Amino acid sequence: MTNTSLTFADVKAFVSKDKGSDSKLIGAADLLLGTVLLLGPTVAGLPLTVISASLGLLGAKNELVKSERVNEFETGGVRV
Repeated sequence: MTNTSLTFADVKAFVSKDKGSDSKLIGAADLLLGTVLLLGPTVAGLPLTVISASLGLLGAKNELVKSERVNEFETGGVRV
């Protein structure tokens, strides 16, 4: 297994270099997180109770994505 030392600050710096595609990045992250939340527990073979609990996290993910889209709209795509 490869150990990486990628930090949140590294990701933030990488994303801030390409400001023109914020909405594409938000959309891609939304799709990826949704897929992981839906399929992750199923693929891992977890019990139905864990799978149903992970569905409850979709609402939180959707609110997080919605708030970022609103922030992008209000600031005109400029990070604050």
